[in-house]
Amino acid sequence: PVTYGEIMAALQIASAPADADEPRPGAPGPRGGRLLGAHGATDRERAAISAGRDAQVSEALSDVMAALAKLGQLPGTPSPGRTLDVAGQEDASLVQGVRKLLCTALLKEGDVVAWQTRSRPAQTVSPARDRRAPARRALARAYGAPAPLLFADVTAWRAPEYAAAAVYLDVSGSMAGLVELLHGALLPLRRHLRLSLYAFSNEVVEVSRADFLAGKYRTTWGTDITPVLVHATERAKRVSRVVVLTDGYVGDPTARVLKSFLASKVELHFGVIGDGPLLEGTRWVTSTTRLPTHTRTSSRS
Repeated sequence: PVTYGEIMAALQIASAPADADEPRPGAPGPRGGRLLGAHGATDRERAAISAGRDAQVSEALSDVMAALAKLGQLPGTPSPGRTLDVAGQEDASLVQGVRKLLCTALLKEGDVVAWQTRSRPAQTVSPARDRRAPARRALARAYGAPAPLLFADVTAWRAPEYAAAAVYLDVSGSMAGLVELLHGALLPLRRHLRLSLYAFSNEVVEVSRADFLAGKYRTTWGTDITPVLVHATERAKRVSRVVVLTDGYVGDPTARVLKSFLASKVELHFGVIGDGPLLEGTRWVTSTTRLPTHTRTSSRS
């Protein structure tokens, strides 16, 4: 039961006359449980439903935003202590969902996943791969020692090597409880990806391996997709396909930035966690995928 006039009163209360909100005789007061909407019961409500409404709101909001800017509280205004500490929460279905999204987004149709043979030293009872086996056996016989039981060997296996990836993780205020899930899903994938990870809010910040493992992300708490498009455009020659992990509330890029981004031919794939918009039909989005979400937790700043 809050009226438009009362909202304006809250914004203007520092400079408004003390009696500006006195109701007309017989009209319900501000605390009288009025219906939502302006009924012209006060001076401010009468002004709000008049032609001067937009000018008053603009002036009031301008004063409030100027005060916030001085305090460093506007989105995108850096201030000390804006580090988000994330305790990763692993969800098996989300790990598989993110893995599938990365494979789909980073490997075009017809691409073949590169496989790499990896190996590590091991010990086995078979002497076939140990070049020292004949000498060790001969020495054991010569000195009357027991025959050697274990020999040097190599364990080899094939592992996939995925394409170079640029992943942008949304760390804005609306991602509280979801950043932990995405962080937990990326952790087990870090060994399989040549992963460049960036955190974005109103700015894009590269996340070092140490900060990634510690779950530390810098944030301004706001959200703006424009810096992501600028960042991706600047790196288009190195990475032509990127993934954005977000709740979908990212806003729209500016026209100038969008034009440059579209000219770069970078493919932008969205993974949307939660119930936010999927951005379908947006011309600068190549694909969008709804990621599974089972639980939400809390992050601390």
